[in-house]
Amino acid sequence: GGAVTSPAGGVFPQVSPSFYALGVSAQYELDLFGRVRSLTAQARDKYLASVEAHRAAHLSLVGQVATQYLTERSYAEQYEVAVRTEAATRQMYALTRTLFDEGQRSELDLRATEAQWQNARAQVPRLWRLWTQAVDALVVLVGEPLPANLAPPQPLDSAREQ
Repeated sequence: GGAVTSPAGGVFPQVSPSFYALGVSAQYELDLFGRVRSLTAQARDKYLASVEAHRAAHLSLVGQVATQYLTERSYAEQYEVAVRTEAATRQMYALTRTLFDEGQRSELDLRATEAQWQNARAQVPRLWRLWTQAVDALVVLVGEPLPANLAPPQPLDSAREQ
């Protein structure tokens, strides 16, 4: 071979007429025993299983949020009742104390109403703690602070009235 000059002025080496190059490659696998078909079925099954796992996780999370919301509502209502009960038993104790000072009630009556008041008083911080823990757990499940513009929750017994 020598060199050939192109019309544009480039010089290319001359290739002999017996030199051929073919850059094609092909592969084919006979699926005599169903291996490729089996791999395709496995991939499809794996994909469907991942979709179902996602759905199951989503449904589980929705269920946990609903359960935690009901728990939060329950503690909120219990706390409100405890606050009202503490106020009522405090008033009852004050009245009993007045009657005791006037000689119209025994010391046993006074101590019994004082014990009721102290018991009710102890429930208030306990229920406050449980309520705030329930709110915190709900925030964790939701993944962000609860929006301030949420509609106020309805009491649990309002669902029974409808």
